Amino acid sequence: MQQRALSCLLAVFLYTFLAQAQSGDGGAANGASNSNLGSGAAAGAEGPSKSGLSLSKGAIIAIAVVVAIVVFSGVTLAILFYLAKKRQWQVRATIRRTTTRVVRAMTPRTPGFTFPRPPRPDTAQQAHTFMDRNKKVTTDGRNGDVEKGFMSLDEQMARSSSESNTHAGQGQHNRKTSDMNKKLPKPKMNINVPSSQFEVDSPLKSPMWQRILGRKGYRHDPASVPDGLLGSYIPNANPNPRARNIAVVGGGISGLATAFNLTKDFPNAKITVFEKKENLGGWIDSEQVEVEGGTVLFEWGPRTLRPDLTGNGIATLQLINQLGEDLRKSIRGVGHGGPAATNRYIYYPDHLVRMPGPNPNTGMLSKLWDLGRTVLTEPAFKGVIPALLAEPTVACRPNNLRDESVGSFMRRRFGSAVTDNLLSGLFHGIYAGDIYKLSARQLMPYLWYMENRDQDGNGVIAEMVELTFRGHQMSPFDRHQFRARFAKDRVGPIEEFNFLCFQMRHTSVYSFVNGIGQLTDALLANLEANENVTVKSGTELNLKYDNSNQIFDITTQQNTTPEKFDYVACTTSPQALHSMLGSQDTHTKLKSALVRNGQGFPSVNVMVVNLYYSNPSLPIPPGFGYLIPRSVPADQNPERALGVIFSSETAGPRGEDAMQTIEKGPGPEEVARIKRLEELQQEGQKILEKVSREPGAVDEAQKEVLRLQDETAKLKSEEAQDQAPREQETIQMGQDTASGTKLAVMIGGHWWDGWKESDLPSEDEAIEMAKSVIARHLGITEQPVLAKGRLQRDCIPQYQVGYRDDMARVHNELVKDFGGRLKVGGVWWQGGVGVNDCVRGARETSRRIREAWDEETGLEKYAEAEKWVLTDKRTGTEVMDPMQK
Repeated sequence: MQQRALSCLLAVFLYTFLAQAQSGDGGAANGASNSNLGSGAAAGAEGPSKSGLSLSKGAIIAIAVVVAIVVFSGVTLAILFYLAKKRQWQVRATIRRTTTRVVRAMTPRTPGFTFPRPPRPDTAQQAHTFMDRNKKVTTDGRNGDVEKGFMSLDEQMARSSSESNTHAGQGQHNRKTSDMNKKLPKPKMNINVPSSQFEVDSPLKSPMWQRILGRKGYRHDPASVPDGLLGSYIPNANPNPRARNIAVVGGGISGLATAFNLTKDFPNAKITVFEKKENLGGWIDSEQVEVEGGTVLFEWGPRTLRPDLTGNGIATLQLINQLGEDLRKSIRGVGHGGPAATNRYIYYPDHLVRMPGPNPNTGMLSKLWDLGRTVLTEPAFKGVIPALLAEPTVACRPNNLRDESVGSFMRRRFGSAVTDNLLSGLFHGIYAGDIYKLSARQLMPYLWYMENRDQDGNGVIAEMVELTFRGHQMSPFDRHQFRARFAKDRVGPIEEFNFLCFQMRHTSVYSFVNGIGQLTDALLANLEANENVTVKSGTELNLKYDNSNQIFDITTQQNTTPEKFDYVACTTSPQALHSMLGSQDTHTKLKSALVRNGQGFPSVNVMVVNLYYSNPSLPIPPGFGYLIPRSVPADQNPERALGVIFSSETAGPRGEDAMQTIEKGPGPEEVARIKRLEELQQEGQKILEKVSREPGAVDEAQKEVLRLQDETAKLKSEEAQDQAPREQETIQMGQDTASGTKLAVMIGGHWWDGWKESDLPSEDEAIEMAKSVIARHLGITEQPVLAKGRLQRDCIPQYQVGYRDDMARVHNELVKDFGGRLKVGGVWWQGGVGVNDCVRGARETSRRIREAWDEETGLEKYAEAEKWVLTDKRTGTEVMDPMQK
């Protein structure tokens, strides 16, 4: 997300340079000076000057010169880039034409169907289909990007042929033996093996243009690559024998998912879940409310999930897959081209501003026009271009600086307009936090590392542009390690999981027909049905550890007799863990670390107000909603709202359209036929690979090809004859059966830091505040027929400056005091507040216990410097970035 945002800003800065010709205007918004930055009611911006535009003759000449320079520079860069890529395009085109002729003759064709199912992995290496950056693994270790769709057999064979430097014969194969012997590809005897060498950026201070276009930097041959990067992790066939009784503390999404994974890893172990509150599910809570004309769904926590097939989202999809077909069928998604995916707004200074971004529904010229118009006319972007132009001249931070606030980092490098007008709104929507307190190192690790990587002083933007032009991609090592380990676990129905991932490729966000709460409900139902799982809610516990026997003793208010456990997985806050340890004389250093030497790990309170209007056509723009940055004038946001969500946009069809009749999926016979066609396709792939390696196997291969073609033709014939109409079923497509409109307003967050309990608004006061925000910002004065508010106390942890060092200290003390038998996970510990982050953490916590990795607590990544992986997107080669210090 950081890379896309900055690439977008870099692309537009030339447009807004012209705005500097306005007389009397400075480089930043009027009200966002350093003197009032961070103040309460005084924070804001006055907006643009109301005076007219006055240009002198000299200003007109200056504009003409700037335009000429911009046009000349753009044309020159385009020509240089084209020349640099021209040869590569020609070679690829030649290879593609040549190999296509060969492979078509021996490719068993897979018939088309409504939802094409991905090939079934049948080896350990092919199991990486969706896990290793969600790329399809071929036999030579190369990857195909699943985001571009599954490669057909033609494309796989063509790629295999081109990458092994084989020669292909000319013309088409036929079914005759003699012709096939002539036409099969003739590989060279000295087949090239992909080199471990990897082009990286030269540490020498060579000219930027040469480093981007010349591609003549030095080559790095890594001496060793960490095990996780290559996926050498192999699950233990025999789970940890010492884990017989396991306690999970916390009944939110992290705790429930951890317990669920433990039941899969330890089918015979006793699992006990402890939750302080009566209701489980944590902050995830979906409420169905009856209204006139049907029902509406109110969400009090997370509203949507991102598929994120290349990251943490893959863990959530696997969990959904494991929980069964009913949950899979309940998924309701929003496509990349939908309004909720393409239209995101901020409110500044007194109106909604649509953020420029990728929109698959418009062409390039339309996107550029929209981008230029927004940047040139909107006050939110005033001052952005001069700051971006000056970014390469900004000095890098001192080497001894361990951390910095997000606001300080971004303001120092990219100026106040980007920081206060744009970024602060984004962080209001995710963390409800103050960017001048949150940690840049934790929450913006890519930009933090790019500044450290910039050894020649060209700036962070230039560093990112260079990587892009060289075809390289930078990503955290722990993300690669997670995917490699995740791929080897192979849990749940594999085919259904692959098909689910395949269907989610074009989904921007998704939920369930009964809301996100349906996920936690399914988890809880699964755990309660397991005789080895005990769920205890409404209990506060005390925790003691017998170091000699490596046993935990847990007592509760209801049961003072200690229960003994071999492992404990804690998903509650550090303060809660501190309370569990009680007033014991032991664990002194650990308890000090858990409260940050008395300062505590902070969190924020957020008031959520859900409003339902009977009018289905309220005057709101199509989109996901809007966020309110910190620089908005106080008179435009006296309620201190964080943002407004257009909830109906992500709820699917409403009213009568919510219920739809559709065809049922394919029957067992059709599924079996589709599966067999996929197997035939894989067999054809293996035949070609064998011929590429063993030229003498042509005679045997031709017989197999004939057999595959005959069986494929037979299956196609059966498919053509099976034209019986499928059964119909009526399902609920949308979350709301009522036809009205619903909105959600978020209020408070860091604006309420330091407030007493008595200062916080009541539900009625919050509803009036929300209606006031809607009336002022959207012009909606109509009264809602239903309004409900709820104060979520301490709902979002704040990862403030120094967070990584604080977690590293906790990790060291946990290892010393408990020998790694106490694992931690959840939003307080993992540095991310998303549901996907929680589900991934739960999967990893269970794996640590199963593999008896007692040196890991869940915080081990904080105890060492961040590691980064450099990927060549052309070849898929991955190495540890040699430039990291």
